[in-house]
Amino acid sequence: MDSIMHYGIKGMKWGVRKDRNSSDVKVKSARLNIFGSPGHNILYVTGISGSGKSTLALNLAKKLNAEPIHLDWYYDGRSNQETPFKKFLKDNGVNLNKVYKNNKLNYSESDKIFPLLQEYSKRHRLIVEGVQLLDQTMNVSMRKVLMTEPVISVQTSARVAFNRASERDGSTSKFLNFQQAKKLQDVFDNELMLGIGEAYTQTLLEYSN
Repeated sequence: MDSIMHYGIKGMKWGVRKDRNSSDVKVKSARLNIFGSPGHNILYVTGISGSGKSTLALNLAKKLNAEPIHLDWYYDGRSNQETPFKKFLKDNGVNLNKVYKNNKLNYSESDKIFPLLQEYSKRHRLIVEGVQLLDQTMNVSMRKVLMTEPVISVQTSARVAFNRASERDGSTSKFLNFQQAKKLQDVFDNELMLGIGEAYTQTLLEYSN
């Protein structure tokens, strides 16, 4: 199976080679060669819940000397951890306590986050991960931006992701929800013209070294 191999961080040059001894983490991707060039300081990582995108994002951030940003922390209110980006959001008028209330998004507040993320990236190299990137209702301009930016979409089956998520956080979500999420990801991959061939991320960046 074809996989993408990274030939060095500087310049982010990519090539294709055969490798059957790689990790079983697979991705589709596009525009990776422009990451780190002027105006392109964000590498977006997405996938359905339980796909392994958070782990991948952390490894990429370490390898590429970038700041990891987990969108769940800001859109879903899952963490009280203080981060530079959280401070930046607050300093620019985002009330994080109002972003997610009563089990749903307050779009008037949540729609402020993505534009500020782009502003924040002008001075920071970022690995941004989140299932939110798959959702076209998050921000009307988000999908248009992603069509021109470096993107990785982690390819995990709905069944595997469901089992992982259930074991990880005792999720009571039904398997049907994961199947529906996988369909959204397929639409996302097609719209963003992500690579047809799957790539092994172990080969991609050799992040385990």
